Amino acid sequence: MKSYTRNLYFFPVIALITSCSSLSEKSPAANAAPKQPILTSAKTPQNLSLSSACSLALKHHSSMATYPMDRRAADARVLNATQLPSPELSIDAEDFLGIGAVRGLSSAMLNTVFSQLIERGGKRQARVDAMQSQGLVMDAEYEVKRRELIRQTCEFYIKALAAQEDMLYRKASLKRSKETLDLVKSLFDAERVTISAVNQAELEVYQSELDLATAEKQKERTSRELTSLWGDSRSALFYYNSVGNPPNSLASQKVQKQGLLKHPSIRVVEAQVKQAESNLMLAKANRHADVNVFGGVRNNNDNNSSSGLLGISLPLGVFKRGRYTTAEMQAMADKASTELLGAKRELQSDFALAWSDLVAAHQEASTVKEKLLPSALKLFQSADSLFREGKISSLEYLAAKQQFHEVRGRWLTSRRDYQLNAIRVQSLTNLPL
Repeated sequence: MKSYTRNLYFFPVIALITSCSSLSEKSPAANAAPKQPILTSAKTPQNLSLSSACSLALKHHSSMATYPMDRRAADARVLNATQLPSPELSIDAEDFLGIGAVRGLSSAMLNTVFSQLIERGGKRQARVDAMQSQGLVMDAEYEVKRRELIRQTCEFYIKALAAQEDMLYRKASLKRSKETLDLVKSLFDAERVTISAVNQAELEVYQSELDLATAEKQKERTSRELTSLWGDSRSALFYYNSVGNPPNSLASQKVQKQGLLKHPSIRVVEAQVKQAESNLMLAKANRHADVNVFGGVRNNNDNNSSSGLLGISLPLGVFKRGRYTTAEMQAMADKASTELLGAKRELQSDFALAWSDLVAAHQEASTVKEKLLPSALKLFQSADSLFREGKISSLEYLAAKQQFHEVRGRWLTSRRDYQLNAIRVQSLTNLPL
């Protein structure tokens, strides 16, 4: 009697996260041409691998599609912040359209003045730093979305793979039930079993057919859930693949925790802290009054003469409104620093829970593999042999078969749960288990 559990290798999910990370090492829009973007989709390959699934999702998922436009907008804001204030030209006329000696335009004086605002206090550099910090926050948020999409794709892949493995097992189980029914019927014809045994065997076939139909629907649902990530309505096919077995031992928890410091969510809050500090520096720079220098020419039509104009204007700053803006930005900087501490604490808590679940899933899968599955398989094989020899009843045989089905189902579930928890931990640490 062959076991219907296939144990093909399943390469670590961390390899996927690392390989897919290279897809976004460089900003996809840093040097992108200003083309009109569209949301794309892709066809699912015949034999879908985990790496292919992640690549397709990163390339075509809607959450990734808008980043190039956001990146171009951020670059434009930085370039705009580097620009100096434009000079101004003003022309005004005095002493015209009057009465008496200043009637008409003959006595008018025309003033042509150029003015230039001179920024003080390092406003320009502070403005550039503030715009660049916005881009850093956006890049870090993109990394969070990217890693979350990889995690979601891996989870969908594992669920779809497990559903297909279960469906294949249900097919084999149905075939076995039909063979059992034929055997029972032949034994009934030989008057070695009663009609009750035939009825029981027929019921087993009906149940197996229903189980197969349910497994096929679940396989179709999980497969479409996976392929929808890149806009494909067709289901995925996994040839010669199954959910892999857990390793014999896990990596060190202490080593795994070191990967938390590089998690994108920490980078987001660190970028927000830098943004708040840049906004504070900009607020301080804005407290310095700007100087407006102007000069020009005055033309007097009355005596046909010209003279120069030169001036400077400086705000008095009586009310000092910028002082309160600085206080606001200081409070926001303190808030960002506090949020950084909170983000690290939350990440530590998430890891502790994920690691605890992973250890529990690993222990369960190991117990099922080493104890339950061999015992159930041995019992089923023995019952099958004894039933064919007519030494046990059909009820005992079917009971042993049902017990094996339950243990086999738990074996698949335990392997799937381990892989899902492994994905959860590795999405936090980006380290191999």
